[in-house]
Amino acid sequence: MGARRRRPGHESLRWGEVDGPVEYAEIPLDGSAGTPSAEPLVAVCTRGKHDQCCAVRGRSAAARIAERYPEATWECSLVGDRFAATMLVLPHGLFYGRVDQAEDPADIVTRYTEGRVDERYLRGRSSHSAAVQSAQHHARAMVPDDAIDAFAPVREVEHDEHVEVTLEGPHGPVEVWLRETYSEPIFTMCRAHAPGPVRQWELIEVRAGG
Repeated sequence: MGARRRRPGHESLRWGEVDGPVEYAEIPLDGSAGTPSAEPLVAVCTRGKHDQCCAVRGRSAAARIAERYPEATWECSLVGDRFAATMLVLPHGLFYGRVDQAEDPADIVTRYTEGRVDERYLRGRSSHSAAVQSAQHHARAMVPDDAIDAFAPVREVEHDEHVEVTLEGPHGPVEVWLRETYSEPIFTMCRAHAPGPVRQWELIEVRAGG
């Protein structure tokens, strides 16, 4: 059994054992249970029942990552199918997509152990809202910084027609303006029989201080 805390600056990963499903409900949520671990956990989605892309692409990526990180690599259930192969890196809660397209998916994990992200495949961080995740993506494109904790959110303000996200930048605040929209209908996974729109964030403007 693994448990983790994801609040930025307080991330932790702990391991323990339970005797049955009922005991899961008794695990405290304050991060005090289990034995602390300094090693990451890499969960790659291989759930083929929901979508075959996850099984085919996910298992291939998991096998390649496990060659270098055998103890850290796990196959898991649904992490996401639209961006298969997808994976979640704990304890920081970093979501990655299309990792099977990397020259070596294990390099993404190596970057993580060095305190860095791979923006080419990064989908976002689970401790942040969707708007903040998108804002960080656009901020990194303008002011390159691959540190995991770069561009920490300061505030998020919703207006009638846009969302204004302020991030900590290396030379002062970075303001990112976004508009919530929906795409044209697309096929979102291998087994999709009909296209459908997906939620997305349209960039309006990035303002970097300094």
